[in-house]
Amino acid sequence: MTEVVNRLTRKRSILELAGVITEKEGDAIRAGIDELRRSSSSRVKASAERIE
Repeated sequence: MTEVVNRLTRKRSILELAGVITEKEGDAIRAGIDELRRSSSSRVKASAERIE
């Protein structure tokens, strides 16, 4: 999927980012993404409940 996006947007491969950030920074980014996913899931669930 990443390669498809790269071809469509003419962006570089995500593999080129290896080593650009520290492991600690990667962990922080990963934690932020996890939190965003949780909050997004909560919003979807709340919306679905309102529709019912």
